[in-house]
Amino acid sequence: MARLTGIDVSVFNVGEADLLADLKSAEVISTTNFMNATPVVSAGAIREPVKQNVAIKGALLSSKSGGIRVTHLDVSALLLAGSDFRPVVREVLFEGTIQHEETSGISDEWAWPVAVQKDYRAKFLMAVDTESSAVLVGKAFGALSEKTVPISMAINGITINLTLLLAKFEHKMTAGQVQTWEVSLIGSAPVFGAYPASPTGSATLLAYSLNSTGVPLAIEANGYSGDFLVKAFGFRFSSGSAVESWYDFASQGAVS
Repeated sequence: MARLTGIDVSVFNVGEADLLADLKSAEVISTTNFMNATPVVSAGAIREPVKQNVAIKGALLSSKSGGIRVTHLDVSALLLAGSDFRPVVREVLFEGTIQHEETSGISDEWAWPVAVQKDYRAKFLMAVDTESSAVLVGKAFGALSEKTVPISMAINGITINLTLLLAKFEHKMTAGQVQTWEVSLIGSAPVFGAYPASPTGSATLLAYSLNSTGVPLAIEANGYSGDFLVKAFGFRFSSGSAVESWYDFASQGAVS
């Protein structure tokens, strides 16, 4: 019997976007929940299926016109608290999570999650920069009221603007190596208004995920299809690398 490999993957569509050419890896995971239906007289456990759901995970590269990959050189802005750290940043990790509440009824075999809350975090690894040190060091060792860090990143024409909080600041010093800072930021949404401030809308998968409208996306992944919500997402890049992203989707209703 023939064994299937990656080149046999024929479809990976998310919404109206064909992402097959950018797909690095994918998983389709079907999960069934069971209740314990064991009577006292039974010698073994008895279970009954009560609900099911599907998760899809995809790791992606990003492409520009002509299929050229988006790299660190396409990061045209990286501002932390108003200072440009592109010359010294070595690695960036950004993650978003969207909390779901399960709302399926007693007549539903399939889970029906609804997006109710979102959160973000980011991590930056950089060489110690004497010119920009004041802004981050001042926040790290200053008053609690000074922990807000507005960030602005522009990647291949998509600009992300939001304010995070400085949770951890690590200054690492090792013999024979450049001193580094590792800056960890966590989310804190405004009471009212957009979060993030940009991008708006849902023209790209990243914008859709950041704005988490709760409108499901139709996904077809190599023969599996259904409606899905984003549950988690993120991207990373470093000096000398391509921009890589990942998305975790949760099914809303039946998957075939």
